[in-house]
Amino acid sequence: MAIGTTEHVVKNYLRVIYDKLGLWNRVELALWYESRRTPAMLLTQ
Repeated sequence: MAIGTTEHVVKNYLRVIYDKLGLWNRVELALWYESRRTPAMLLTQ
């Protein structure tokens, strides 16, 4: 199923997220997420 978006749009959204969180790339985003996971989150996955 196509959602009608381009690679440029996705990269732009990621850049906005990185800027808001003070991050540079997907690796930092993944590390940021992992550092904030709680034990309760692990049970729901």
